[in-house]
Amino acid sequence: MKQIKSISTLKKECLKQNREGCVLLNYGLRSSKVIHFDPKEKKSWAIHHLIDDSTELLTEAEFKETNIAKAIKFKAFFLD
Repeated sequence: MKQIKSISTLKKECLKQNREGCVLLNYGLRSSKVIHFDPKEKKSWAIHHLIDDSTELLTEAEFKETNIAKAIKFKAFFLD
C-alpha cells in the first residue's frame, strides 16, 4: 500500500484511471473506496464506496470537505 500525503498526489495517481484505496480507521478497520479523477469534468472526482456500493460525484471544493481529504491530512489514506 502507498500512503498518500497530498491531494495533488492523489490527483496524479487517479488521473483518468480508477484506483482502489482506503481510509484507515481505529482498531485496524478500513473504509475502502475506488477513486477516479478527471479534471475535464465539472464534478472531477468520482468516489465509489465499497461498503454500501454508493457513488459520489464531487467538485474540487466538495472533495476537500470529504473524509478522504481529512484522512490524507492525518496520514491515514492509502492506495492499493
